[in-house]
Amino acid sequence: TRELFRTSWESVSDRNYTSTLVEQTQLEGWTLLTNPDNSRGGSNGFEIWSTDDRMADSQNKQRTVTAVTAMTGNGNNWLELNNARNNMAQSLGIQRQVDTVAGATYTLSMDVAGRLGYSSEYTKIGIYVDGVRIGGDDSTSSNTALNWQTKQFSFVGNGRKQTIQILGEATKQDGNGRGMMIDDIVLTERLANNTGLEDTTIKLSAIS
Repeated sequence: TRELFRTSWESVSDRNYTSTLVEQTQLEGWTLLTNPDNSRGGSNGFEIWSTDDRMADSQNKQRTVTAVTAMTGNGNNWLELNNARNNMAQSLGIQRQVDTVAGATYTLSMDVAGRLGYSSEYTKIGIYVDGVRIGGDDSTSSNTALNWQTKQFSFVGNGRKQTIQILGEATKQDGNGRGMMIDDIVLTERLANNTGLEDTTIKLSAIS
């Protein structure tokens, strides 16, 4: 097994006491998706949170008192996927391409946490490979702390360049932009028996 990439969003500097919107089309190997957008408005970008930033809960009453933190061991930053209105920050989805080996198993893992106090209708995300949904998540958190969890999704490579997408799929939106927190995105590759890379050990299924 080898690790193909790991994304932790640590390249972004924390600019204020709340989230930082990075208004660019690419960040740490991922491309920002801006369509489809079923809620008019919103400022597109990578919405990055940092440890000790202040996050409003579902009643928007704790903006200055609830400090949030990244999952232990994950550095300081993470991404929020959400859909907003007006000039509020939003990140609708992200994607990247990876070269695959036919028959190899790929495991995409990530740490997720729902927005403080919001139901799964606001936090739902979907994971896609070449347009096919391979899984999703709708984790939630309490009003007082992010409930970080690690989730895994797998697919089999086809030997070509394949596209991975992580998309917000909320069925309800808050105009201020409320969704799912995502951090430490890792893709690993496990080759099938009797297959390997040049100058490495190749596991054989049987010798007779």
